[in-house]
Amino acid sequence: MTWEPPADVRAAGARVRGAFPNVQGSPLTSDDVAAVQLPITPGVRALVEYIADRWGVNVGAPRGASVRKPLRNAAGQLRRRDVHEEGRALDVMASGARGAEIANWLASRALELGIQYMIFDRVELSSSLIGEAWEPYSGQTQWGTPRDPHTTHVHVELSPAFAADGARMRSVLGMAPRADANAVQARRTGTSRCTRTCATGETVSNVGANVERV
Repeated sequence: MTWEPPADVRAAGARVRGAFPNVQGSPLTSDDVAAVQLPITPGVRALVEYIADRWGVNVGAPRGASVRKPLRNAAGQLRRRDVHEEGRALDVMASGARGAEIANWLASRALELGIQYMIFDRVELSSSLIGEAWEPYSGQTQWGTPRDPHTTHVHVELSPAFAADGARMRSVLGMAPRADANAVQARRTGTSRCTRTCATGETVSNVGANVERV
């Protein structure tokens, strides 16, 4: 089954086209594997926390080492980081009706959340001026194997400005300011998700880290 966003979601999502650039990762400067993954940005940390708390799903942000691309291409040149490695992407581990619900919520708020790109169940939404905002996601071949059609999770990328601004993201989401977030979450659940997602930049679950965008 392919994701079929309602008409109002498609209209809202289409507003991101050209609203901000679709920026990819920065170039690697060495063969140091430990330097590939950059810190998870404040905006992504806030969105991870919000989605995990609201829907009770696992959310991952850093790129899993088991699916990391070779650092050099066939010509021997260092590649660019992908957006997970850049610290600006997250994967929401939800499929079926629950995945569609979350994907619809994200797409309908893509402009205010600063979403430059997202994929779910063979459909992509992009802020790029190349092509349309909404397009089928073909899952074309990479390294001789099919790409993930993203039927098991929602992949989301934030634009650099929104990813860097955790305070703005928390405000848009109606979350407590960063200084108070731990106390609020502890009162709600008896423990704080921020122990892992906010304070250290790690994620609620590493499961979501081990998937490919493209």
